Amino acid sequence: MLPEDMATPNWRCITTASIVTALLPMVLTAPSYGAGNDSGSPATDPHSHHDSAFIDLTTFGASGGSSHTGHEGLVGGRTAITTEALLAYNQLRAFVGLEPATLEEVGAWAFANSLTNNPQAWGNDQAGVGLWYAMQGAKVGWMADAWFDPQIVADIERTARLGSAADVMAMVAAYGHAGFADYLTENGYAEAFINTLKMEPHYGGWMHDRAHGYLSIENVAIAHDVNHLTVLSHDQMQPFMNDTWDWPQWPALEVSHERVLEYFQSMVVLGDPLGFHLEDIPPSEQGHTETPPSENPHDPHDPDEPVTDPHPHEDSAFIDLTTFGASGGSSHTGHEGLVGGRTAITTEALLAYNQLRAFVGLEPATLQEVGAWAFANSLTNNAQAWGNDQVGVGLWYAMQGAKVGWMADDQFDPQVVADIERTARLGSAGDVMTLVAGYGHDGYAEYLTGNGYVETFINTLKMEPHYGGWMHDRAHGYLSIENVAIAHDVNHLTVLSHDQMQPFMNDTWDWPQWPALDVSHERVLEYFQSMVVLGDPLGFHLEDIPPPDPDDPVDIELPPGC
Repeated sequence: MLPEDMATPNWRCITTASIVTALLPMVLTAPSYGAGNDSGSPATDPHSHHDSAFIDLTTFGASGGSSHTGHEGLVGGRTAITTEALLAYNQLRAFVGLEPATLEEVGAWAFANSLTNNPQAWGNDQAGVGLWYAMQGAKVGWMADAWFDPQIVADIERTARLGSAADVMAMVAAYGHAGFADYLTENGYAEAFINTLKMEPHYGGWMHDRAHGYLSIENVAIAHDVNHLTVLSHDQMQPFMNDTWDWPQWPALEVSHERVLEYFQSMVVLGDPLGFHLEDIPPSEQGHTETPPSENPHDPHDPDEPVTDPHPHEDSAFIDLTTFGASGGSSHTGHEGLVGGRTAITTEALLAYNQLRAFVGLEPATLQEVGAWAFANSLTNNAQAWGNDQVGVGLWYAMQGAKVGWMADDQFDPQVVADIERTARLGSAGDVMTLVAGYGHDGYAEYLTGNGYVETFINTLKMEPHYGGWMHDRAHGYLSIENVAIAHDVNHLTVLSHDQMQPFMNDTWDWPQWPALDVSHERVLEYFQSMVVLGDPLGFHLEDIPPPDPDDPVDIELPPGC
């Protein structure tokens, strides 16, 4: 799509070859401004990337202010911001049924909505700010409301910079608007999209010096804080970071996920940053096809969706977690990833969980009760449960509690979690029970054996936490743990390395969930014990366990429907 009049630059930048001629008269004299506002330094090369037909953001001006401001800071696959971002942005706008926007139009929107340092644009400010916000909108606005998670922004940016295009597109299919992955692929737009994901928001200094908005967001942060969603930690594992200091942009963490996404979606539609957007996306006429329901069956806004097959495992009487919904996000998310003895999560985990609760003197709990506890304690992505969220989250945390909560305080070691999970998957039941006797609560091994509960316990140890996508998409908690990690990090205790030798791993990338390694062992165990007793995740639990009566066998059954 060509600009309407190339004789008068209109900043559409939908084509790449003609944009150079259109912008050249202006960019040859573009000032370089910063704290000192030195307008006497001309930008003599509008295309600092010699292999690119796109224009670099610093053509419109540049300043310092970040570890990744200049080319020397573009490490770890980070790239400069160029007008290719506007191309990706307008491709997203076309997908949602909107006409292309110009840099000036996006910039005018930002200035009109208190998303800039100054209320008045000077020189090239409007075009540069427009490019910066077009990039931000393209980076995030593709995500579907039901699947949004800030961590995915970090994961997909890191994958774009260091991983493969196929892995990026798999995440788009899992977390994006229905059909967006197909739309990008079929129209040849994947490259521009991925290249935009690679771009470093701090590049050129515009994030702080021109696009630093003071609009209040939920009375806990300002626009600039929320803009930090796309700024990653030095190791590119965490979103919402201040890359110069490598610590979180703290106020942004207090903003609801819903508001964060709506804010970025406002950049796409050029609407109210505090409004609601992209709830009804018309099918695109440019190659958009609907995603088959089987690829994304979990619609959290449709509680009436029927569960047509509550027992997908023909040889099992238990219900599979994916009955309540599923998405991607891990090497071991689906059945095809269940390698090395890993198994699907089923309601057998609730049986093992309630057998552990009976051992410590507690009544059985339902999936709804465990799920309600998780939502009440900031252990989920969203504050509000929709559809099957509460039961699915309940099953996931019941599994986690059953996997770890049996361990005695004075014997706890994260490595034992890896050892016993690996042994359950690849070794013998006898070896598993030897570990239980060595590291568990006094009498727990005998309790399992005496009541015939060993099989259920071992089957729960085999279950893969990433299965079905719930770990990232519904049970990704942001509760701060010892001010060094969040609940999601500590949940990774039960996620093992590819060779199943190490705990606290990110199985997709096969490297540690680094923040969790800084949490004390005591706090890790107490956190998992809180799942068993449904208590304070930051409290202390299971210090005095009444011994079970060997003459009074315990008979635990699943609640109806499980």
